[in-house]
Amino acid sequence: MLVVKKGAVVGKGVQVVYVGRPSVLGNPFVIGRDGDRATVVDKYLRWLREQWATKRPARDELLRLAERVRNGEQLAFECWCAEKPRAAYGLEELGNKKDACHGDVIAYSVAQLLKGGV
Repeated sequence: MLVVKKGAVVGKGVQVVYVGRPSVLGNPFVIGRDGDRATVVDKYLRWLREQWATKRPARDELLRLAERVRNGEQLAFECWCAEKPRAAYGLEELGNKKDACHGDVIAYSVAQLLKGGV
């Protein structure tokens, strides 16, 4: 899975899924107001886990995205905070990457669903 900035060109066959605000998976936390990039990504991870646990609409969207990948679609998560097109980072990389964003958390969550965990 990829994470791309809004409007970036992706490869043939890649389906772009907008995950920025105001989408269901949009990050309610803002860099600056709510902390630096790493803090905002961490807050988003905790928020998304809470959404999952309380069966909010974000949960349904993650399940839908996982099903699309399971059916063979290649997805790119598009948002405004991604700095450049790239492969999504894993959870262990989020704190070490200066360009990590909530799209990485979404990609990680979808990957976990495909593995049978959350």
